[in-house]
Amino acid sequence: MDTASQAATQLRAVADNELLVKTNTTHGHARRGHKSSEYSSWNNMLQRCINSNNKDYAQYGGAGVEVCRRWLKLVNFLADMGPRPANTSLSRFGDMGNYVPSNCAWHTPKQQRAEAQKKRLRG
Repeated sequence: MDTASQAATQLRAVADNELLVKTNTTHGHARRGHKSSEYSSWNNMLQRCINSNNKDYAQYGGAGVEVCRRWLKLVNFLADMGPRPANTSLSRFGDMGNYVPSNCAWHTPKQQRAEAQKKRLRG
């Protein structure tokens, strides 16, 4: 990637992050010193898919995995996913596709391994 393309990518990431901050500052899930588990899952998902400086970006955003526009707002993510049950994390069915309500669930580590296995069997 040339320098101009890298700069453009970084500017887009900064603009996307600024948009996220502006649209998600009144939800109460990231108070000083405490972030809810739902907020952490949501933020990690966004960072993997939008922030080209994220260590996992290449396997997510860089590989074409996207987050639906509705989920750019935490309140919509929470409305669709509900509270995060204990000992679960955000998972995509078959460990494939985009982050959209119809393709995501809160899964235990055992369920996530089963979803990853489905991906290996397909690929």
